[in-house]
Amino acid sequence: MKIRTEYLTPPTAAEVKARPAYAYFQPYQTGFYLPKQATRLEKAISAQIDAMYTNGEMARLVKKCGGDPEQFLKPAADVATARRGVDRPSSWTPPSIGQ
Repeated sequence: MKIRTEYLTPPTAAEVKARPAYAYFQPYQTGFYLPKQATRLEKAISAQIDAMYTNGEMARLVKKCGGDPEQFLKPAADVATARRGVDRPSSWTPPSIGQ
């Protein structure tokens, strides 16, 4: 398909304030929405995702699609603080390659 991935420098807070649409170019983390009572399903999905980071499967999939795991599989610094105590335990650390 000859698709090339280009990584952009994320906009600063000042740039987003001046041009709100730039927020779409900020780092993000994909999430899955599950009912609160589906705790067993959440644990099973989280375990599988963690295993895919640990065994290198996530990195292989990103490379297969033309991406750079170093760019795509390391969360932004504010991801953990945004989710801790909200939909994750206060000690939660987001998955990342190289951990």
